[in-house]
Amino acid sequence: MDIVTGHVGSAHVTSWQDRDLNQGIFGPDTYILNVGSQMAASIITNNEIHIADGALVMQGCQGVIQKGTYDTITIDNGSSGMKRNDLICAEYTKVGGVEDLGWTVIKGTPAASNPSDPSYTSGDIQNGDTPVQVPIYRAVLDGLTLTSVDAMVDTQGSVSDVASSLGNVGATYSDYWSNISVGSSLTKVAQITVPAGIYVTIGYAKFFTAAGDHQITILGGVLGTGGIFNAVKVTSYDVIAGGSIISVMPSGGNISLFARNSSGSQSVSGSISAVRIK
Repeated sequence: MDIVTGHVGSAHVTSWQDRDLNQGIFGPDTYILNVGSQMAASIITNNEIHIADGALVMQGCQGVIQKGTYDTITIDNGSSGMKRNDLICAEYTKVGGVEDLGWTVIKGTPAASNPSDPSYTSGDIQNGDTPVQVPIYRAVLDGLTLTSVDAMVDTQGSVSDVASSLGNVGATYSDYWSNISVGSSLTKVAQITVPAGIYVTIGYAKFFTAAGDHQITILGGVLGTGGIFNAVKVTSYDVIAGGSIISVMPSGGNISLFARNSSGSQSVSGSISAVRIK
């Protein structure tokens, strides 16, 4: 075993060792770190893109754009009546023992519709591969116009970001409304407001008469409707209908329980609960 974080009387720490440490902390893939302007891309003209300050870790190899500055990326002209995808890649090279990390643009092939991304050179830096290219942004051209610059890698949060997120896992939100009048149309009978996250949501409604067809649904989040849940228990005087869904809430918001009954107006009590799982 070789010591890395220690004084041995000569230069001994290698970039390979440093990358191994970064891979152990961040993972083996490529990430934009949650610092500075997070390397945000801005379209300046149809041929020029600015990538703002920030840092990325590519297979453990860290690259930075200094705070308050930006890198300029040049895109070739588009073609009238054609579409094209170009890839803006972080490119690692090692020539004569000298390593470098910079930007390269790989130009796509124009097509009348549905253009494909161009191929690029993948590899494993830690195994000695060079060059190694990882797409960070896709530049989309429609005719002569550069229409968008789309991110192709995730932003990696800090340890404190991860700890904060984990701290919210298991949080429960619930509400209960009683004696709500419902009819044949869906009527809201309970509602909760949750922050961004993914939830297991459970709802039930108690109908105070056994007459008619009783149904509930849960609405909220990316998955939209939770389907229609029919009555699951009938007593002499009332009916209980319940169900559960996974609610994906990218920005938070309301998750609502609705109920209806085919026989006309009657009183309902509704309960809804959501447990955050991510």
